Amino acid sequence: MTFYSHKPLQFQIGKMAVLAGNLLLSIMIIITSMKLRVAIKYNTTAILYHST
Repeated sequence: MTFYSHKPLQFQIGKMAVLAGNLLLSIMIIITSMKLRVAIKYNTTAILYHST
């Protein structure tokens, strides 16, 4: 009985951990892409600045 009522809680915790992991991964991907975009923008402006 105790084990039976304990299992769904573990399952919920596992599901929440998976969701949190996915959220963290997507946030990291967004941050990385933003950094890349900024770096590309900075590099292109630097190249344009040097070429003039």
